[in-house]
Amino acid sequence: MEQLDVIGYIHKYYNEVIELQLKEEDKLEVETLSGDTMENVLKSTVEDYGEDFIFLIMYGNKVSGIFGVVPDKENDKIGVGIFLTDDKIKYYAKNLIRNSKIAVEYFLERYDVIYNYCPKSYKKSLKWLEKSCNATIEKQEYNINGEIFKRFHIIKKER
Repeated sequence: MEQLDVIGYIHKYYNEVIELQLKEEDKLEVETLSGDTMENVLKSTVEDYGEDFIFLIMYGNKVSGIFGVVPDKENDKIGVGIFLTDDKIKYYAKNLIRNSKIAVEYFLERYDVIYNYCPKSYKKSLKWLEKSCNATIEKQEYNINGEIFKRFHIIKKER
């Protein structure tokens, strides 16, 4: 089995990130929500937020995905969650799921709320968000460019 590592974004992986062959459903989701190509979204994400906000999922010493939380354009106490992978996630998904709460707690040190949208048809993703990340899936549905999405949010708990 290949080794799984999660590392902070390092610029030397820039080309691997922007050339990442994402799962078709991740590509469709990002292009639908952004109205731009996957490559352009990956470029702008790492160029604008890379070393401060993005982590790389390394599987077998190659970039297999990115995740992180970037600041909302209108409120820097609110973050927009990102989780994009290639098809190799099937080999390490259980490991990532086990560590989801740790990652969420880390990001909630910086943000009061983390949110994003997930296609309604992605039942496994919505279940993972609820169970492993303590996300609330809002009842309202959003039709974005012909695709139905559910908004989720994770709120920092007062200590």
